[in-house]
Amino acid sequence: MARQKSALLGITIVLSLHVFSNFLEHVEAQDRILLPAAEQWALRNLSFAWQNTKDLNRLLPGWKDYEPEVLPEIGISNYDPCYFDSWRGVRCYIRERDNTGTYRNWDANVVSITLSGELIKGNLPADIWNFSTLSTLTLTGNPELVGFLPSINRDSELWALKNLDLHGNVLQGPIPSMYGDNLTGLEDLDLSNNLLTGSLPESFRKLEKLWTLKLSHNQLSGSIPRNLFDNLSRIVTLDLSNNSFSGKLPNLTSAASLNRLNMSHNAFSGSVELLVKKTNLDALDLSNNYFTGSMPNLSNCSNLQSLSLSNNKFDPQDISALLQNVTEIITYLGLSNTALYGTLNTSMLKRFTKLRTIELDYNNISGTLNVTDLLPFPVNDGTRNSKLRINLRNNSIGTVIYKDHVGNLSLILELQGNPYCEKWVNSDVGRCFCKQECFDSKKDIANAKRKTILIASLVCGILLAIIISIGSFLIWKNRRDSGYRLAAVHEKFAKHELKPTLYSYGELQKATNDFHPTTKLGEGAFGAVYKGKLADGSVVAVKQLTTNAQQNMDDFLNEVVVLTTVKHRNLVKLKGCCLRGDRRLLVYECVENYDLAETLFDHKGNQLITWPKRFNICLGVAHGLQYLHEGVEPRIIHRDIKANNVLLDKNLEPKIADFGLALLFPNQETHITILQIAGTKGYLAPEYASLGQISEKVDVFSFGVLALEIVSGRRNINFDLPLDQTYLSEWLQKDGQQ
Repeated sequence: MARQKSALLGITIVLSLHVFSNFLEHVEAQDRILLPAAEQWALRNLSFAWQNTKDLNRLLPGWKDYEPEVLPEIGISNYDPCYFDSWRGVRCYIRERDNTGTYRNWDANVVSITLSGELIKGNLPADIWNFSTLSTLTLTGNPELVGFLPSINRDSELWALKNLDLHGNVLQGPIPSMYGDNLTGLEDLDLSNNLLTGSLPESFRKLEKLWTLKLSHNQLSGSIPRNLFDNLSRIVTLDLSNNSFSGKLPNLTSAASLNRLNMSHNAFSGSVELLVKKTNLDALDLSNNYFTGSMPNLSNCSNLQSLSLSNNKFDPQDISALLQNVTEIITYLGLSNTALYGTLNTSMLKRFTKLRTIELDYNNISGTLNVTDLLPFPVNDGTRNSKLRINLRNNSIGTVIYKDHVGNLSLILELQGNPYCEKWVNSDVGRCFCKQECFDSKKDIANAKRKTILIASLVCGILLAIIISIGSFLIWKNRRDSGYRLAAVHEKFAKHELKPTLYSYGELQKATNDFHPTTKLGEGAFGAVYKGKLADGSVVAVKQLTTNAQQNMDDFLNEVVVLTTVKHRNLVKLKGCCLRGDRRLLVYECVENYDLAETLFDHKGNQLITWPKRFNICLGVAHGLQYLHEGVEPRIIHRDIKANNVLLDKNLEPKIADFGLALLFPNQETHITILQIAGTKGYLAPEYASLGQISEKVDVFSFGVLALEIVSGRRNINFDLPLDQTYLSEWLQKDGQQ
């Protein structure tokens, strides 16, 4: 019913704004929009409270020098808070009063104030509650918005307020109890990331329509009344993390719709009772508290994807028994420092096909760890960084069973601080599991020995055999690193049934004149690109990746796999690759021009990009993305579409390049969520940057930003421009309204 009422109010407001816009087409000087006096003076006092905001005219246009008593005399004007967008963030509901007499009069009420990241300086006066029909109040991301939360008069009527979001400010003091008494229509309340103190008001039990309650990252304390949530049956998200709450958890039996519960980093104690009637939970975080007793039985929570119970004081429990009560779709499992014991039956983990991280450090897990039983670990999320990470640091594991090569192991196993690492740190398996340095030295040594025996048998001379053995040993010593990495590359390619051309390092060194600076075409975050000429006369572009450990290896193999499987006129063609020691190189077709950023923004080549050419560039990039999203299986999400990654040939035909961050996207999924956000600032889609959600929309958003850059001829972020023109989208929006 609340949602229907809110929707009807929204429809009414939209219709009234439509009528108002038609009215404005025939506006006359004596027409007047009349706000109630209380709302006029409330706006005046708000504007006065925020007058010290830096760059006020740009950040808060319309909020300067507001004198409400003047409006009835001058009629509709840019001073009017309800006149289109003359006041930043203010939206009004208007309706016609009468058309008789000298004036045409229109009644109005403020229904929404939304100001996010406007760097407001000042406090929040109690006048904010004088808007009787206010539906949304959003004031977020203001590091100089200080003071106490404004109190509410007991007789104030705020039935319309549905959304109250004040997160990311510097508000302090307690939460007024009248918020629960007077804001009974609230559906979303977010006061997180402030400096609020005191306890949680008992009056919050009256917020029966609440869907979201976020109070994290404050200084709230005290115990939470057990029956506080008895009437909050609609609540979906409850986040009280990073405070100083104590005592037992509140009763959550009635919270049947609860989907995400985060009570981490507090001082809660006592036993944990998961009092949720239905199994809607998909994220539960109770970590870093003082809970005792048994860990909760979550066998009925079939939707649970993320669980963290780390750093509590639970009763000792057998690890195998606990894992039997965890849903198969879990992706993150945090059980650090939870008094777990027993032997980890690794074969049990194979049923968790979406599991990416399991934290089991600082427990008492002992015995033998059979890694062989765990492999091959099933991968069912389609992501590039799909290795399972098992953190077993600081346990009591004495033996590890693993008899295969470690050079291309499909999991990351961390055993530092276990007895096993004290004995086997110098073996291949020990180095891999105790230092995360995974390579097959034994395999290389065995190959070298077989090679020596074969040569000795052929020449039948002891002296010659010794000489050849010494030479083989020196060669092996110099090429050992490249040998095991090359084996990993071959295994990766075999897995995807690929056979890319493998160039020798010497061949590419010669082609680029030993990577001479004069052959450099450009340099980005992941390495430099050189122009080279191979022995057959073909011209190529050689990308030499920076050598910064395993993540670079993942990017290298990922780009080879992705580009070897795709062929499209608007995608750069990969000719082959090279691996030598820590050096990783990719060999592309040479695109005889600059990238789009150099051509469009830096004017390299002095090329005139006409409007038809700009349109063709947009169209070509769109065709390339359409092919990645629809023309291959599995789908490919590029994740880094930007002007620097669009190469132009001599005819200014675009080619999408740099697939180091690309993801192979499972066809059956609409979106996936990852923890590590990668890409370029200014091009990141909001749901990806804030929540880690990935779908084709990530590339589509980046393409939209790129299209704006192509049309405007400037970068989307340019700090050399005046402050009101720094961000392209904001500048275009403002310029379009003038």
